[in-house]
Amino acid sequence: MKELKLSDFKMFEKAPYKLPPPSAFTKLAISSLREEEKMYGPVFSSKIIKNFRWFVAQKIGEEPPEDIETLEQMADFLISISDKHPIAYSAILYSQFKTENELQGQTGAGTQTGAIGFSRTMTKSPNIKERNVNLDDLLSKYRQTWVEVGVAHHEFGYKKNEDGSVDIIFPECYVKDGCRMCFDEGLMKRPVGGLQCGHSSVVCQFFKLLTGYEWDYKLLEFDKPQCIANCYMT
Repeated sequence: MKELKLSDFKMFEKAPYKLPPPSAFTKLAISSLREEEKMYGPVFSSKIIKNFRWFVAQKIGEEPPEDIETLEQMADFLISISDKHPIAYSAILYSQFKTENELQGQTGAGTQTGAIGFSRTMTKSPNIKERNVNLDDLLSKYRQTWVEVGVAHHEFGYKKNEDGSVDIIFPECYVKDGCRMCFDEGLMKRPVGGLQCGHSSVVCQFFKLLTGYEWDYKLLEFDKPQCIANCYMT
């Protein structure tokens, strides 16, 4: 495969913030985790908190308070240390991937459930149907919504392909610390092959909510330092 470069992509205007405000990301992430909790039950949240404690202790070198027992308390703690560790919310992504692997043996279903919850929260009109898919318009809506919600990547772009798919690029993903640790522990493998990408999964679910079609992705590049995924209609 030809190596993709930033110059190959149509880039959107940069987000007005370098990193998402911690409160914006954690609020949306907790909403996503609550969607998964409906499928797994209370054991899901308890494992999330256990894995979050491990990540914070290892990556940040700070032991979370013993009285953290809920997802909301976990979010409050991550926000409270954001002045010292501005991307501490990577702990949420790591905890999610780790917990899903523990509960279901790397089937990937949990991540998709979480992505659906994430996208539904973002999308103000989830019943929109666009049978004649205009990728430029679709991606513009995705970018606008993401920026307005407050969790956009500073830079984001795309490249349309002749087969109707689209390559999306995250030049520098703000949860990559969590992904790197997941990768090192073998937690990112998809049952269909390749690697998981939480953001690419959310993109696909957003596309589904607006078009009515099923979408999937393949991660083409990870941490080079950019991440690039190919999103396609199934």
